[in-house]
Amino acid sequence: MLRVGVASNLLVLKGMSDGHSEPILEIAHKPVATARLVDDEFVIDAKLGILGTELKDNRLINKPFGWDWNADDTTFEVINERGSPMLQLIYLGGDVVLVRGVFSDGKRCWVLEQENMFQVPFNDQGIRTGSIGLTPIFKYPRYQHPHERVIQK
Repeated sequence: MLRVGVASNLLVLKGMSDGHSEPILEIAHKPVATARLVDDEFVIDAKLGILGTELKDNRLINKPFGWDWNADDTTFEVINERGSPMLQLIYLGGDVVLVRGVFSDGKRCWVLEQENMFQVPFNDQGIRTGSIGLTPIFKYPRYQHPHERVIQK
């Protein structure tokens, strides 16, 4: 069974069956983001950011200009045109994944941070500028910096 702890945004994947989707974020009993295993790889489907940019199987569909993604063996990240993270999936080992990002239900944005989840209206300055408190993990653009992390000091 897939579980999400809103306080910590940790997903426990133990017992999750291959190909079966599980909601990881629900708004008014409707899934805004779902996750599943595909050939033992954790994939997510969601609408991200103010535009509701679609992510399907960890791939951006109709990617807006300037959006990019990068990943390595333990982390997957999507950024918007301003370089601000819209999604971060961090594999913590075992069956645990940390999820952070900006999700859309078509009317509002929901921000999952390290220890908080809060709703933000589409006209919020932080959402429009991308300043929601998440720091990029990778260098961009991906074609110049594949799998290359920002050095944290």
